[in-house]
Parts: sequence; structure tokens; C-alpha cells
Amino acid sequence: MKERKSRPSLDRREFLGASALGLAGVSAFGARALAAGEVGDTKSEAGAQASGSRAKNVILMVSDGTSIGALSIASIVSRHKYGRELRWLDWIADGARTSLLNTEPAEGHVTDSAAAASAWGIGERVRNGVVCVTPDGREPTPLGAQARQMGRRLGFVTTTDLWDATMSCFLANSPSRKQSRAIAEQMLTRGFDVGLGGGRLVFDELEPEKHGYRVARSRGEMKSLMQGEGPALGLFAPGSMAYTLDRPAEEPTLTEMTQAAIGRLSALGDPFFLVVEGARVDHAAHHTDAGALASEMIEMDRAIGAALDFAHDRDDTLVIATTDHGNGNPGFTNHASTIEQIERVGNAKHSFAWALEQWRALAKPVRTPAALAKLIQQAIGGSFSTRDMEFFDRWLAGEMIDPTAYRNREFSPIGAIAANYYGISFTGPDHTSDHVILSAQGPGSELFPAVGHHTAVHDALVEAMGL
Repeated sequence: MKERKSRPSLDRREFLGASALGLAGVSAFGARALAAGEVGDTKSEAGAQASGSRAKNVILMVSDGTSIGALSIASIVSRHKYGRELRWLDWIADGARTSLLNTEPAEGHVTDSAAAASAWGIGERVRNGVVCVTPDGREPTPLGAQARQMGRRLGFVTTTDLWDATMSCFLANSPSRKQSRAIAEQMLTRGFDVGLGGGRLVFDELEPEKHGYRVARSRGEMKSLMQGEGPALGLFAPGSMAYTLDRPAEEPTLTEMTQAAIGRLSALGDPFFLVVEGARVDHAAHHTDAGALASEMIEMDRAIGAALDFAHDRDDTLVIATTDHGNGNPGFTNHASTIEQIERVGNAKHSFAWALEQWRALAKPVRTPAALAKLIQQAIGGSFSTRDMEFFDRWLAGEMIDPTAYRNREFSPIGAIAANYYGISFTGPDHTSDHVILSAQGPGSELFPAVGHHTAVHDALVEAMGL
């Protein structure tokens, strides 16, 4: 699995003249498919004709809530800050099969993570908020459970709760993604070999040790966890793990967890199916937090790099990188976007969530609008203008400062004000209906359609794993 050398960083002249993304692999989309609008639940022609294309190992990398705009931002920041293109985009340029996917749930046009992951997990469209339960009430066996029944090892890595929507849709069935305890119990009972992420509050109530799991609760304990016998469960935060910008030393990074899970599963010797989720990309987009979004995307890209490194020079491993849906459609929106603004995004100090958490911890007499503004400016590493502060004060006083109602929700006005500093705007704080990309390489990659629906991912995985 060869990858080309990273591109050099751009100087000011090159940056202003360059494309923000340059998805070389998109040219692989069949012109006939695009013209015909083939966005149904169908397999590709190549996939229908393929036979015997089986993968011993499958690694599904999910960058949650990643609009093309988020990928573009990360690409620009990575090239400027680190002097290299994203591994994901270099991989596409080097020939990874790339698809464009419709994300619609059973009802409506905008999916949530549960409906999107359910399409992967059972190959059918479900309603938003539902975990692998069809509109007519059926509960098909999710893909991860099928894989384990067929003798595959199963692993999960995420930066949010392990029981949350994306992971659960490969192992559980529930009429509501909010039934956290019931979902976590199903996951423990149906079984997995490695689980690393957050969700300690819920899983600890279920005493996973009594289900035969060895448990680690810190970065320092993760190494010994991976070396012992039996199923391994790492619970590194009560709920979601911290943003990369705010990460405490006791929490492992997404890349470290990915490397640990791959190492553990491959050492067991059996075929494996591993799902890795960069969940906080989605959270940063909900918060319209461009600095946190860029850092989460770049960390997700490092994790994708870890999967590609494992698969390099192997002919038995299928690696897929994709997202469940877009969120916020962010982007540098000013034709005069400057190198200085890119540096500001790349040098953000903390997330908006960190600022709000610090503010809420203050004693009530000093929990003032001015104190929150100071913390947000500390997080972005810059300062608001007088005009920005006027909008900020009006919003905190309860005034709607944006005529679009949902853009006045928590964090969204902060993101709008910070756009004057970062040069990045969001359409809003919610998921979007845009198609998303999927890239794949390895045995079975030809099964993914050029244009399709999330359900086609399930069909391709079933075929590639021989389920």
C-alpha cells in the first residue's frame, strides 16, 4: 500500500493560489454514475462482479461529523503548521478507492449518528435516534455481532462514550440511543475483545469485571491492559474524553488507542474487525469551534495513518476511512483569508467547552459575562474587538444576535464571533444533509460503489468479511 511523499508547506503566494482541498481521488467517481445520480442502496458494478475478495482484517476509521469543509480546514492547517498534507488526502491521491455517499435516514434528509451507523451495522435505513431497530420493529443482528459469531475478533476505539451511537450500532439493538445502560449491558454480554474510550460512569455501574473484562482507567494502565489475557476494556473518562486541545496527561490520544487496539488484535492471530471513531470532530462542529475542529481532524488523520502503517505491505487488510454525516459545513469563507488566520486556527489553546467549564466553576459573584469573554479569548489565543464584545454582551443578555434561530444556541454565537478572528464560518451548529466521502484500500475495496448510500457500506463489509 504505497503512499506518496507529503507535499511541502505553501508560502503566501502559493497558498492564495492553491485549491483548499484538491481531492485528486474524486476523479475516480464514475462519470456515468454521477450523471445518473446513482445514490440508492446498491452495490457497485465492480463489487457485483468481484468474487473471492476476502479481508482477514478490516479497520473502519470514522471521523464523526466531517463535512468536506472540515477536511479542507484540516488540510490547510496541516500544510501550513506541519508542512505536510493529510495522510487521508495523500492516500486518496495515491489511488485509494473513493466513494460519495448519501446519508439519509428512514425519514427526512438529515441523519444523526445512530441512524447513520445503523445503516452500516444492519444495512437498512432506520429513524434518527434508533440503534439498529427498523421502522417495522425488527432487530437484525448487527455487523459486529455477526463478525464475532463467525470467529472474528472485535474491537472498538472512540473518543466519546463506548456505548454511544457509532460503536453501539455494531453490537446492540435499542429503540433509543439514550438507553445507555441497556446498550452498554448488551455490548458487554454480546462481547468484544478490545474497547477503548470514554463512558466510565455507565460501564462501572455494570461491573464489567464480572463479565470477564480486564479494565484500565488511565493512559498508564493501557499498556499492561493490552498485554494480559482476556477481553480488554479501557475507560479513560466518565463520559466523552477531552478534546485534543484540553487533553490531560492521564488520557491516551486517539492515535495511541488505535495503535494499542491494532497491536492487541493482530497479536491474537485471528481475523479481526476494528472500528475507530474520532467522535470529538463532531462535537467541535456542534460547538462551531474551528480551533478544536482542526486539532481533532488532524489527530483523526494521525489515527488513520496508524491504520495505514499497519496495512502497509500487507495484502490481507482492508482499511476504510469515512464519516457518518456532515456537520456545520465549516470553511474559510473570505477570499482574503490570511496566513495569520490559519496560524490562529492551528495555534488555538483550548476548546470553547473548556472555557465554558472554567466559567461555570467560578463563584457566582465573579461568574460574569466579562469573565467568560476573557476565558474564550484565552482559549482562542487572541482578543475580541470592541464590536465583537458588543455582540457578546447582547447575546449573554438573552438577545438574539442572529436572525436564524438555531444559530443563537449555546456556542454558536461564540463561533460566529470567533469567525472574525479565525476567518472560518459555520452554517450552524447541526448536522447537514451533504453527501460524504469514503476511501478504502485492500481486499474488498472494489466492493464500495462510486456513488451510493451508507447501506452499501454494510453490504461491502459483509462481502469482504465473508459473513
